[in-house]
Amino acid sequence: MLKSGLDIKVSRPAQVAARLLVSQTQSQFTRVQQHERCLFFGNVTLGSSVTLPELRELYDVVVLAYGAESDRVLGSRRSMYSLF
Repeated sequence: MLKSGLDIKVSRPAQVAARLLVSQTQSQFTRVQQHERCLFFGNVTLGSSVTLPELRELYDVVVLAYGAESDRVLGSRRSMYSLF
């Protein structure tokens, strides 16, 4: 049994399934991102770089997303293990 960063027991088949899911998700994102009608703007500060009303005026759909730029160790002995 392997342990993930969240201290969850993960069997080998589950680990393989998780890797496959990540791979499929990355492939799908790449296909969408390469479409001529899809635009991506990163490192934009909402409110100073551009306002939400400006975005809504320019685009039919606006997706606001955020996330961490890197992993963070939780500090537990088991948090050093990862699914990948």
